[in-house]
Amino acid sequence: MSEYHSILSVALTFFLIAASPGPAVLSTALVSMNHGKKAGLLYGLGLSAGLAFWGIVAATGLGAIIESSRRLLFFLKLFGGLYLIYLGCLSAKSALNHQLDNRFEVCRRKWFYQGVALNLSNPKAVFVWLAALSAGLAPTVESLVIVVATSICMALGLLVYVIYVFIFSFEGIVARYQANQRWLDVAASGLFIWAGLALIISH
Repeated sequence: MSEYHSILSVALTFFLIAASPGPAVLSTALVSMNHGKKAGLLYGLGLSAGLAFWGIVAATGLGAIIESSRRLLFFLKLFGGLYLIYLGCLSAKSALNHQLDNRFEVCRRKWFYQGVALNLSNPKAVFVWLAALSAGLAPTVESLVIVVATSICMALGLLVYVIYVFIFSFEGIVARYQANQRWLDVAASGLFIWAGLALIISH
């Protein structure tokens, strides 16, 4: 029975962290409001794939190695921070243009790959996994329990993004976004750039 409690503890911890606002959630909202539900779902699927990669890294013990390697962690943070700054620049460009990009049919694949890229470039994702797994699993836990807990968390990660996509693709929310797009894109740009700089200089 304790194993079920451990898995539940891991799943609850992971869900609360994954659902909290951050660059992934912000970008999911922007894609969904700008380009619609289908683009948002593809983007969320990509985010989930990137998150799943870090889950495998953490579950196999490689996450602890990354956490302890200062040089590797520095380069991962640098790359991730620069990517967030790049997203901030894209949001700033959108604010200046003040128009929606409806070319979904032309470039639908890019949403999945951009979602993957965002979470792969975020080394903090592995810390989320390490925190969640260590919250409920003892060091001597069986491998099967780790596999089950990791799989459940992967599914929860996808669920979180799908929920956000449906929320931010509602017509009422999209209409409000369009009415205030310039200022919201400016705010998003600032948040992305701030998050990128914070990631780069974080210890």
